[in-house]
This record gives sequence, C-alpha cells and structure tokens, in this order.
Amino acid sequence: EDNEKAVMVVLNGEESELVFIEHAHQEEQLQTRTPLPGLKSPPPVFNPVAAYNPDAYLVVYNVCNRGSLKTAKEYLSLIRRWDNVDHKAVILVGNKTDLVRLRTVATDDGRYLATSEAVKFIETSAGINHHVDELLAGLLHQIRLKSHNSEKEGRKRDSVRIRGRNSSSSFSGCKAKVFLKRFLRKACSRSRSCDDLHVL
Repeated sequence: EDNEKAVMVVLNGEESELVFIEHAHQEEQLQTRTPLPGLKSPPPVFNPVAAYNPDAYLVVYNVCNRGSLKTAKEYLSLIRRWDNVDHKAVILVGNKTDLVRLRTVATDDGRYLATSEAVKFIETSAGINHHVDELLAGLLHQIRLKSHNSEKEGRKRDSVRIRGRNSSSSFSGCKAKVFLKRFLRKACSRSRSCDDLHVL
C-alpha cells in the first residue's frame, strides 16, 4: 500500500499543502523485470503519473547504501519516461546523513548524479530533522517556479503563433542567429547549481 502524508508549508506568506505519496513496492518491481510464467514481457512498472499527476518527484536514497544510489538512478530514468520533467520539480535526496560512520555514498556522488540528470539535490537526515525544513521549502519553491515557468512558456508560444499568423514576413537567417546568440548567452549566465532549490 502507498503511504500518504500531508504537510502544510508556508512560503513567502502563502500556505500550501504538500501531499507526499510513497511507493514502497516500486523497488521490488525494479529488481524483478523478468517475465512471469505465461507472460511474454516483464510485468509493467506502476506509473504514478497516470494515477496522481504529481507536481513533483522526490527520489530518496540512503547515503549508507551504495545500491540505493543505483536504484535512485533507475527511478530518475523511469520518471523521464513517465512524465515531462521540464515542467515538474525533481529533487534527488540523500538521507541518513547523521550516520557518519556508516556512510558509503559521498556528497559528491549524489551531486554528480543530480547534475548529470539535470535535477536538484539536497542531503538530509529525517532522524535528527537536519535540512528537512529546507527540503520542504525548496520543494514548494521548485513547484511554484516550474509552474510559473510553464505558464510563461505557454504565453510565449501563443504570442509566437499569433505573430506568425498575422505577419506576412518571417525571421531572416541573420535575425534568427542574433536571437539565438542572445538566448544562449542568457542561458549560460543563469545559475544552474543543483544545490540551490530556490532557482530553476
């Protein structure tokens, strides 16, 4: 069964309810991809997008278990197949950082995976409540940023379509190149730190 928990979070004076749904059975499905007797293909992995249409994904691994980081990578790949993550918040979370002596996954390993998958990254310890508030606030901030960005992109697409329909002329090659240069320069100057949960 899925574990569901609701948490109220206040960010910038606005209260929001975050509902967390944990899919504990997913790990078993990731490990058993072999076809069952009588079936020609492996059993389908449960897709939460179809059931819940979530605004965000938290992929949590145990910093004391290297295998869990590998599982986290598989989850991130699955999420990309399930959903359009360009418009959803995705955060990789390294948990149990209080167990320093048992730790086998370095912070840089988690950060490297997050950077390579273009998702956000944070380490926490639910046991001693370390960085839990930062995670909740950062998650809500990411959801709002992604939602706002998605709406903005929609408006841009609409304005481009309208301009294209009403105008007889189109971009010349030279104008398009200048536009792309400006766009790329702007993109390169934007912060891309996977540790900062308050920027896209």
